Amino acid sequence: MTERKNERANRAVNKLTKAHTPEFPEQLGPEARCVWGRLMRVLIEKGHFKPGNEIGISMICHTYAEWIRAAEAIQKYGSVVKTKKGNFVQSPYASVANQNASLLFSLLKDYGLTPATRLPSLSDGSLLDLSDLVTIPPSIPKL
Repeated sequence: MTERKNERANRAVNKLTKAHTPEFPEQLGPEARCVWGRLMRVLIEKGHFKPGNEIGISMICHTYAEWIRAAEAIQKYGSVVKTKKGNFVQSPYASVANQNASLLFSLLKDYGLTPATRLPSLSDGSLLDLSDLVTIPPSIPKL
């Protein structure tokens, strides 16, 4: 009896999720739009998106885009810069990249999108492979 109720509840949630496909948040930039589209499509197809997760998914997309911008700046300018007085210090871009990487990893864990967190949470044994979702967009505006 309990199994039947759970199955019915799961079907109802899946129907609601498929019917509720959130629109892309306007406040996010074009590079985050690429990540949003891929991430939402896979989350909804796999049944892992729940209504109300839009804010967290937006934060994942924004944080990833900021991390990419900072990583590109580090590639261009280096992780160490020289001050006007001739001292060498960590690039501000390195700080931005580190902060965003830390936040991104935390958000991914919260949503069960890391290998360690997704395996126990997926009862059907399916895996959500982020390598299909997160690729570097061809053109990202520079900082």
